Amino acid sequence: MKRRNFLVGVGGTAIGGSALLGTGAFSRVESHRDVTIEVATDSDAYLGLGPGSSENGDNYVEEDDYGHVEIAIGDSGNDGYGVNSNSLTFFDNLLEICNQGKEDAGVYFEPTPLGDEGGAVAAFYTGEAQGSEGFGGAEPLAHEQENAFEVAVGECEEVGLVVDTGGKLDLGGEKVDATEEETIIDETVTITADVDLSD
Repeated sequence: MKRRNFLVGVGGTAIGGSALLGTGAFSRVESHRDVTIEVATDSDAYLGLGPGSSENGDNYVEEDDYGHVEIAIGDSGNDGYGVNSNSLTFFDNLLEICNQGKEDAGVYFEPTPLGDEGGAVAAFYTGEAQGSEGFGGAEPLAHEQENAFEVAVGECEEVGLVVDTGGKLDLGGEKVDATEEETIIDETVTITADVDLSD
């Protein structure tokens, strides 16, 4: 009997509250909250980009006036002005990619290849070049989503760049005329870090 009275009492209270407050809806609310977003140079951003830990990184990777990483392979300052024609030229550990965010991420480059079909092409790869046939230990290419490589939080990975001036790789390139002495590739690459692609 006492338990029944208790339950009825709770129900009565609930009904009273409902009658007092109505549906609980509102017509308008304005709430002010702080939002702080900072911007950083490539080296200090969540996706950290900088020169690899090699002479290649020191010699061919630099920052522009806005702190963006650029790769420039050209005049060496020692009478060298570019890569050989009809050749594969590998630049191991050229670029360092660091995950300075809060989750592991899969990283990949687009498009593949860099350069126009019918001329010189270039592509990024993981690992290091070994030997003179194909990529050797430099495989796989680090282009397109299916070739994403994982960079854990707080970790850095280095990638290299191969330049094909002889149509030696299956990337659509062809032999380049070295006597033209011109820029053979001048493109923008997109680097994507996606947490949904981490292993």
